[in-house]
Amino acid sequence: MGRRLLRLTFRSLWVAVLLSSLTGCVWWRLYQVYDQMAEFDAHFSVQHDKSFTLLFKDPVVYSEDFVYLAKLQPTQKAVYPGVHRWDYFFQKVDQNNQPVNPAIGFTWSLFFNAENRLEAAELSPIFLKIVPPAFLEASIRSIAGAAINATERQLKADVSKLAKITVPLPTKNSILAVLGGPINREKVPAGELLSFRFLLVSPDIEPGYESRAISTVKLTFDAKTERLIKMSGRYAGLKVAINYQNLIAL
Repeated sequence: MGRRLLRLTFRSLWVAVLLSSLTGCVWWRLYQVYDQMAEFDAHFSVQHDKSFTLLFKDPVVYSEDFVYLAKLQPTQKAVYPGVHRWDYFFQKVDQNNQPVNPAIGFTWSLFFNAENRLEAAELSPIFLKIVPPAFLEASIRSIAGAAINATERQLKADVSKLAKITVPLPTKNSILAVLGGPINREKVPAGELLSFRFLLVSPDIEPGYESRAISTVKLTFDAKTERLIKMSGRYAGLKVAINYQNLIAL
């Protein structure tokens, strides 16, 4: 037990050194959040009704960290007593990056406390049509123990230890009813892959990072059931990829 604890402690220190050496304190703070995931319920809570909210009980990350990492300013900022709110609004666009009519979009909202530390992140209801709350929570919980690639600055989560989910996955038709038509369809071994493009409405994008405002959401549907089985996309610099087949109870 003592040797195992020593190995874990040494690993944590070594990873922390690697991350902190990449870009100073920003990556060290991200590692602290990663470390908190090991005791998820002690440091986080989840609320979902119409929207999905992840609450940070022990805030670590600063608002400026998001601008540094994403190189994008939020669509709008608002200040309330003791709370700063940042809204990132993603609007659906066509192949020419022009907004579709009628307008379709979703919002990712961040809430910072008086010290400018992140205390809550909220996703609007339309996003939950793509990622049902149970799967979104499971994906977040899977970060605990995820393998860290310090060179690529990526996490590879292991969902094998999570309890399987029995909630039915959304169908292709139910998603199309919400998102409208895709910009591209293609046949893949698993079934059909539909691509949707969203553009972040941002008043300020750091030169050279304009492409980060564009998010292509790729949804893969099973050939037989036409239910969603995979999702991948990038939102304001945040990469998200979920294989629902690893989470469902067969």
